[in-house]
Amino acid sequence: DDCIPRVSWGRFVEAGGRWSCAMTIQVHHALVDGRQVGAYFAGVQGALDAI
Repeated sequence: DDCIPRVSWGRFVEAGGRWSCAMTIQVHHALVDGRQVGAYFAGVQGALDAI
């Protein structure tokens, strides 16, 4: 009965001149497949790269 995706962000950390941030997503496998999750992560990465 739980159809709402859960997205969690961690803290932004700089190491060696690069920034990183832990991010997780939890979705119901009957509603979302790996391709959609991959596209979401690619979109987030693109938005962060543009900053």
